[in-house]
Amino acid sequence: MEHITQGVSTTTGNGVQTKTVQLRDKSPIVTSTLSGSSVAMEGQELRQICQDVGTLRAHLTALQKEGELQDVWCHVGYVLDFLLFRIYLLIISCYALVIIYMWCIWVAQT
Repeated sequence: MEHITQGVSTTTGNGVQTKTVQLRDKSPIVTSTLSGSSVAMEGQELRQICQDVGTLRAHLTALQKEGELQDVWCHVGYVLDFLLFRIYLLIISCYALVIIYMWCIWVAQT
């Protein structure tokens, strides 16, 4: 959002001072003509725009923090999933070993 001032000219006509400011970014040159009465109005508009941009930035920052928090919780979920799956495999393996051991004892008695 870099704007480079291309030119500023001040003219006086009929007692009204007019300022023409040309700004250039990556788009074509934008020309804005400001008279004495509209300068205050544009100042208010610029303040409102700055406030809106600040609000948007705060909202996007909050969304980014929520995204980072979500990533952390996803990692916690992955670790818990990995751990619980390993515990499940251990319990099933122990169960299978007990069944095999009991079967071996039963076969040895007959």
